[in-house]
Amino acid sequence: MDAYRDHPGRKLHVEVRDPLHALAFLKSVSSGGYGLAQPGYGRAIRRNGRCAGAIVGCEVAPDVGFVLQVAVRPPFQRQGIGTQLLRDLAYEYRKAGLSRMALGVTRTNPAKRLYDRLGFGSLRPVNAYVWWRP
Repeated sequence: MDAYRDHPGRKLHVEVRDPLHALAFLKSVSSGGYGLAQPGYGRAIRRNGRCAGAIVGCEVAPDVGFVLQVAVRPPFQRQGIGTQLLRDLAYEYRKAGLSRMALGVTRTNPAKRLYDRLGFGSLRPVNAYVWWRP
């Protein structure tokens, strides 16, 4: 969750508020709450005995895998972990016969540069509204 500590869009991501919300999110994903979830669609990378980053995805439409969440902890950012996580998930989607991979990202998200570099293109801008109660 500290991957989003100073993130400009933190309030958009209820699943990173605390460990209980994160666990509830992962349970919902694994039970199909967001789309078809396969075992390889969630993974984490460990460095120095700590979780350095994680990714979770699902199938949201025929032929489309969707990245629900990708996060890299600050001490491990800019070390290729986000790239590796996204490429690993893309490989899993290809193995499942999917030909497209999608994600949503705010314009102010620093990770947008990573997605652009990996070939993700903007399909359309959307407005996101959040009801937030501490």
